[in-house]
Amino acid sequence: MAEQITALKGNNAGVLFQNADRNINMGVWFDDPDIEIEDIYWFNYLALEMGNTLLENQNGLISVDREYNTKSCYVELHRKSELNLI
Repeated sequence: MAEQITALKGNNAGVLFQNADRNINMGVWFDDPDIEIEDIYWFNYLALEMGNTLLENQNGLISVDREYNTKSCYVELHRKSELNLI
């Protein structure tokens, strides 16, 4: 799995951040030469958790747009300790 995640660096994929007013205010693209591999690992973990939530049928937590093939969720970031690679 680590090889698959590492292979995302340089990929055309990205993550957009939207505020409570529904405005996109930030984005991260995996083909950005300055992106850290730790960031890609974190976003991959978030994607896995979103997938698990959908599998568990926890409706309302994840929004799916089938037209654009996107998924979105609300995330609060809390840092309590050192970040580690998974």
